[in-house]
Amino acid sequence: MHRCLLVAGIGVRLECEPSAVSLLDERYAAFLVPALAHEHAQLEVHFYDTDTLWRGQELHSRIDGDQLQVAGEGLQAALSLDASRGRIHAPRSARAVDAILRFVLSQQLLSRGALLLHASAVIIDGAAWVFAGASGVGKSTIASTLPARCLCDEAVVVQREGEGGLRVHASPYWQATPGSAPMRGLVFPERGGPNQWHSLSAARVAARLMSCVGPLPPQATPQAMATAGFMAEALAGRAFALRLDSVAAINSFLWPTIAQH
Repeated sequence: MHRCLLVAGIGVRLECEPSAVSLLDERYAAFLVPALAHEHAQLEVHFYDTDTLWRGQELHSRIDGDQLQVAGEGLQAALSLDASRGRIHAPRSARAVDAILRFVLSQQLLSRGALLLHASAVIIDGAAWVFAGASGVGKSTIASTLPARCLCDEAVVVQREGEGGLRVHASPYWQATPGSAPMRGLVFPERGGPNQWHSLSAARVAARLMSCVGPLPPQATPQAMATAGFMAEALAGRAFALRLDSVAAINSFLWPTIAQH
């Protein structure tokens, strides 16, 4: 059996045994479509039962001939180098599919001028503000606390649009609603106060974007750097570093600051 997944215009066909259908339906419900106009990638999902819950352990990847091999505790996956075909053998867990799907989406999106970023996004007055950075800097907390519609709280797609424009799309990670909006601004939260907000140069924005991209195989790095550089230039004057001294500062400091931009 199969399920069709559509994320930011990327169509992925998930092939699975009947016993896995309900798990995939529950996990990706908002992003499933009856059929794909164009199939960009196909992923064969093979689950096995185990007494141990797979919690998203660290994965390691390497190039082996014409394949990207990805492995973690109890998980083995192989993807074609263009991420158009792949198979996964893992414990029965939607998180295992999530992990490999990130590799697929990252590379498919990059080939179309887009980056999958470790970031959250909210919609304010019809435009998207993106909060990007490493785990623990407050991206999800910001997205859930601001008085705005949360587009996505873990990973978002930023795509080139027209002449110098950018558009933000939701991804299935984690709390998300399918949709997109033109990009208004980019914020990199940092740990610790006091409250600060300052603009970043294009060079710093490009470097910070690269730290949030992926996962991608090494051979995709030059293209990712070029895309990040384009996006940094497109965001001139609209990319910022942020420090907050408390969760309360999200509404008392961050919200009025955003309103001024």
